[in-house]
Amino acid sequence: GKKAVRLARSAALQRANVPSMLDTLAAAYAEDGQYEMAVATAKAGVKMARTQSLHQLAEKLMGRLVYYEAGRPYRDR
Repeated sequence: GKKAVRLARSAALQRANVPSMLDTLAAAYAEDGQYEMAVATAKAGVKMARTQSLHQLAEKLMGRLVYYEAGRPYRDR
């Protein structure tokens, strides 16, 4: 939780224009129970991905956003 947020935030700051870094940060926030932050971060990642014409990534992020909005972390199965 908290350590994942700290590490993901650091990575996202180092690669600020990479939407997949925001995806990782959103997942860390959700894992830590910070769902409002997870939703906001995921939405920012979707917007960034769309701006960069990374439509497939935007769709993937939107799928994860559903989990965060429902108050659940996203985990690979």
